[in-house]
Amino acid sequence: QYALLLENFEAEFYKAVLGTSTVPAFNAAFAPVRATVPAAAVPTLTLIRDHEIAHVTFLRTVIQQLGGTPVTYD
Repeated sequence: QYALLLENFEAEFYKAVLGTSTVPAFNAAFAPVRATVPAAAVPTLTLIRDHEIAHVTFLRTVIQQLGGTPVTYD
């Protein structure tokens, strides 16, 4: 559960930096940062975001397979 919490935090960070979080306040908070990100860095940040999302999905699946209930953040 701790690893899931950490991975979700990391995924939300990259989503917010890229402006793709489902939480509007996160996107707004990172708007000044997003304005300074070079266009050439966006594909790399997107790749990292996607990996973090995959980590969240993987950990949720493993926790369920082990009979646990993954924590939710919504």
